[in-house]
Amino acid sequence: MLIMASVDNLTPRRFAPAFPNVEANRYLLDYVKVHHPEFYPGGALSSQPACDGGGVHYTGLYYACCVVAGNIWHPMEGRDSTKYEEYDHPFLSTSRDPSDREARLTIPDDEIIRPAPIGKAYFFPVPSNTNHRRYAIVPSFDHRIPPDGVKIKIPAPWLSLDPLHDDPNSNNSYRSYRECFATLASSSPQRPSPQDLICCLTKEYLSVDFCRVIPKSEERWFIGNDMQKYSTSNDQHNGPLNRICNVMPFRLDALGYFGQGHLSLVPKLDKSTGLYTLPTHAVRYPKELLNPRGRLQFHDIFHNYLLYPHPIKWIPVEYLFTRFAWTLFSDQVMTLLNDAKGVTFPPAPS
Repeated sequence: MLIMASVDNLTPRRFAPAFPNVEANRYLLDYVKVHHPEFYPGGALSSQPACDGGGVHYTGLYYACCVVAGNIWHPMEGRDSTKYEEYDHPFLSTSRDPSDREARLTIPDDEIIRPAPIGKAYFFPVPSNTNHRRYAIVPSFDHRIPPDGVKIKIPAPWLSLDPLHDDPNSNNSYRSYRECFATLASSSPQRPSPQDLICCLTKEYLSVDFCRVIPKSEERWFIGNDMQKYSTSNDQHNGPLNRICNVMPFRLDALGYFGQGHLSLVPKLDKSTGLYTLPTHAVRYPKELLNPRGRLQFHDIFHNYLLYPHPIKWIPVEYLFTRFAWTLFSDQVMTLLNDAKGVTFPPAPS
């Protein structure tokens, strides 16, 4: 005998959130582009959607250019300085001329760089370069050499991430989650089941799996640059890129976007505390999201959220910075080489 459920016991349908208003949020669909002084007009060193309230946070934009230009960041971060020698280091400018000091971009109090006004453009000049406006770039992630920690150190925003930062509203389930990772980071050979974890972005248990911070596709680069020396876990049998210190749990939709490089993790300064946080950052919109509403919904759901537990608790800062750099070498972000079809680059170092 088939027993029908009472209408009174049915769960009310939960509707998806309303689509964002395109006209009211069109400023989020614009792009902030920074060009190489020698190759303009043309593609950009870095082209990122204006997801941070109609612009891009300065930290992510400045270091994106520095990475593509070959790890040439400076502690002053190209900010305004009264010191004459500061002009020997790269900075954002509205002029292609590296000697034009008056054109140095003034960084707003909110640290957000808006798109260049109509008729103008942003450039990334390197005054110390002997060839005036021309300087070399790194053509692909395979060609990139990571900071060695001696001559070139990891940038300060990444090094200053606070490992004690955590969710102030954490509950018992989060405490057990942190205990789980504490065990995994030890010499325990047990690998967690995805069903035992929650997404560190959405805080949901459903459809969660692991995503590598440094992708499996970059294993040759990883081994060739001896990145294993930064590993903080001993689960040797899982392979160098499958260790606990290189994985993060995400809900499957977030995992797809993070795994494909649409989402990055970028330190942003919290001026109320003077500390850097590490939220998600939409470095590029998925190509399949052609509808503006889809792109705005992607922004609303995935951009600028803190992850809990804080990734710095179990992932080496060298891996987090590598992850940031990896997302930049996309034909949607570094568009400078999009017209260089047929150009042959020297092979990446073995």
